[in-house]
Amino acid sequence: MSPILAPIDSDTARRAGDAGLAMDPHALEAELKRLRPLAEMGRMAATVAHEIRNPLTGISANAELLRESVGDPADIESVDIILAECERLGRLVTDPSTWCGWPAPPSSCPSTTPNAPGSTSIGPATAVPWVTPT
Repeated sequence: MSPILAPIDSDTARRAGDAGLAMDPHALEAELKRLRPLAEMGRMAATVAHEIRNPLTGISANAELLRESVGDPADIESVDIILAECERLGRLVTDPSTWCGWPAPPSSCPSTTPNAPGSTSIGPATAVPWVTPT
């Protein structure tokens, strides 16, 4: 049983309209304290990712234009390296499975974007669907 849910007497359950389980306020508070720093870290990571993707977009766009204007194969190869590294960095900041130890999603994994076609989610994604909890 979850530490947040605790058995309650049948009268309280009847009044609450549940199945004999109630939320323990102390456990909820402890869970909130545990999750708050994680949520803050997630917001910080999203901000950093956004700030990295902005210049990457500019670099990639200009490298594409440069690639069209150069004729020397060595220069084209150098621009292709720039584009490949921009793409790699873009994946690094977009897909946390590349740096946080999560396995990559299988190609058959349904979308976790809320309400997206093929999505199994009806609200915000709260878990990595292809990772089995330990």
